[in-house]
Amino acid sequence: MEYSAGMVSQLFAFVEAKKTAELMTLGLSREQIREKVMSDNLYQLKNETRLRKTFNYVYKRLDSLPKGAVDLLVKVDNENAKLLTLISIMNTDNLFFEFVYEVYRSKIILGEKSIETRDINVFFDEKARQSEEVFGWSESAIKKLKQCYIKNLVDAGLLDSTKNREIKHALVNYKIEELLSQHGMKVHINAVKGV
Repeated sequence: MEYSAGMVSQLFAFVEAKKTAELMTLGLSREQIREKVMSDNLYQLKNETRLRKTFNYVYKRLDSLPKGAVDLLVKVDNENAKLLTLISIMNTDNLFFEFVYEVYRSKIILGEKSIETRDINVFFDEKARQSEEVFGWSESAIKKLKQCYIKNLVDAGLLDSTKNREIKHALVNYKIEELLSQHGMKVHINAVKGV
């Protein structure tokens, strides 16, 4: 998977993911779900273009999860549903996956309490050295991505705030851990648990 800066225009979208997941569990097709989201303005967005774009990335994320994960997202408590939403983002955005795995996970393993600005900068500097694509991104795009990555971790409940960035440990539901492990996604669990 190539690196993308597309996240600068995407939200964590937990409420939208949950509503979309509920429709997916009813067995509706992508087109039927899109139609319902659009006609009922399920995401409560004023702009139709924004509504369509949000549906596209939310559906893509959920659709990337293994069979049974969307059902779990609907059934588990909000903390675990947010973790599944985060994992769906990691599953569709390679650079963000690497950020969680290399920065967040490493901090937990090292017993550190928070993610510092230098940790974020070192990550992006390293990726710019490794990838011509990242090297070519504007400073403003990288700044926005840094903010998005931290905001996603806050929204998922893995950091306390965008200001302090204090690490909060994830308690992953065993059903989620079991299902993802069976589908070759143990590395995603390790990333959010810090193991």
